[in-house]
Amino acid sequence: MLAQVRTHAATALRHETADAVESDRPFSEMGFDSLAAVDLRNRLRAATGLPLPVTLVFDYPTPRALAAYMLAEMLPDDSLAQHAAHEQIDRLEAALAELPAHDPQRVGLTNRLQSLLWKYAESASDAPAADRDDLAAASADDMFALIDKEWGA
Repeated sequence: MLAQVRTHAATALRHETADAVESDRPFSEMGFDSLAAVDLRNRLRAATGLPLPVTLVFDYPTPRALAAYMLAEMLPDDSLAQHAAHEQIDRLEAALAELPAHDPQRVGLTNRLQSLLWKYAESASDAPAADRDDLAAASADDMFALIDKEWGA
């Protein structure tokens, strides 16, 4: 999970690699502003499916703290961590991390994983309600970030 947080944080900050994001350095010292924080939250939410708050970077001020929170949210029961599928996912994550971002194999694997997420999601009907809640709680900065993301302004 820490690798995911570092990778998405690096992307939000426009760094070339996740190596530029130190695990224990506060996000505020890395140059995160409200737009970058929303971008990171959106990327992590898309990658994990977790309903993450807009204040995520401020509530969990370092990549390590954020990764620990997200892991606890994903695996609230220790017995889940013992399932063999988790080991497979860890291996897949490591393999994907080794491929360059625009490698056709990585793109293909990412697309396949997205379709698996859709196929095995518990309740796709909950997403619109969650999106409405996020929209109601969104600040002006969040809305401008969404507009910029959608229309590339």
